[in-house]
Amino acid sequence: MAHALWLERSLRIGNGPWLDAATVEGVATHPDHQRQGHGSAVMRRLQQEIAGYVLGALSPSRPEWYARLGWVRQQAPDDEEHAKPVRRLVGEGGEGSGAMPRAGMQRVAETAS
Repeated sequence: MAHALWLERSLRIGNGPWLDAATVEGVATHPDHQRQGHGSAVMRRLQQEIAGYVLGALSPSRPEWYARLGWVRQQAPDDEEHAKPVRRLVGEGGEGSGAMPRAGMQRVAETAS
């Protein structure tokens, strides 16, 4: 009824160093089961699984949904190109999705204090 996945990638923010990252993709809940907490439960579990990565990254269609789960909009100070919303490539994610505006978001691994 709900699913998500992650891929291991090396990413960099602006001109910073390359980081070991988990890129989150394929987050979805069947329409008959939405607004019942299934998607949030899947993402909370995924966040536990990717906690060891330096960076978690995703490009959501609904940034506000991910923000309530602790994800923040990716900003690259001094680099306007990377501070703009990201757009998906044509053919990525299904029919008609090529022009959908996306916001790059990140979740930095929590460190023990």
